[in-house]
Amino acid sequence: MSEWLDGVRYANPVQRNELEKWCDIIGYDKYKEYFNLAKLNYENKEVPFGILRECAIYDAKLSKTLFGVLRIVEFGLRSKIVDEISEDVFIEKYYPCLTKKTQVKSMSKKLKQGKISLHEFLQELVFGELRKVLEKAIGDKLIDIDKEKLGKVNKFRNSIMHHKKILSANVENLKNNINILLAYIDDDKQTEKFKNDINKLAKYNGKEVRLYVVKL
Repeated sequence: MSEWLDGVRYANPVQRNELEKWCDIIGYDKYKEYFNLAKLNYENKEVPFGILRECAIYDAKLSKTLFGVLRIVEFGLRSKIVDEISEDVFIEKYYPCLTKKTQVKSMSKKLKQGKISLHEFLQELVFGELRKVLEKAIGDKLIDIDKEKLGKVNKFRNSIMHHKKILSANVENLKNNINILLAYIDDDKQTEKFKNDINKLAKYNGKEVRLYVVKL
């Protein structure tokens, strides 16, 4: 499980101990993913401890920042539904496409009784259910969103929310996914702020991160 630790170049024994402690916290398998990613640049050599640490910290910072982006994107998508679909139309045509989980049934009853608003109902839906509503609204030509890009947002969102590795050897693909996500934010100033925040992340101990850096 941890044989890959022998493929890291340590300056001293303390560094190996530190790496093992970090692995205990986030898991050996996840840290191995960072090792395998860095190893692409060190095929016949040991991966320097500093490089491996850079990748892990940069990925964590990027994931945390993108989590903030997601909150705004999801809020905006819910708002689009509220703006374009009335509560009566939603109950009649859109509620039937949702999975009838106990929580959804309970909330729909309150919605029909006027005890909660459509926006409050949508806040309780997981993104997979929200996506069903959006895709039907796209098909009904009520909301102008690219269905294919929405699918990419959903997949990228799941990676972020489930704490999967975000960094990729395909930097352009990662950059494209981030830009698709940012395109769902209507506020240009907010979008620019997030771009600047992401561009500032590639620092480790005051120096530029050396592998797989995303610049927007």
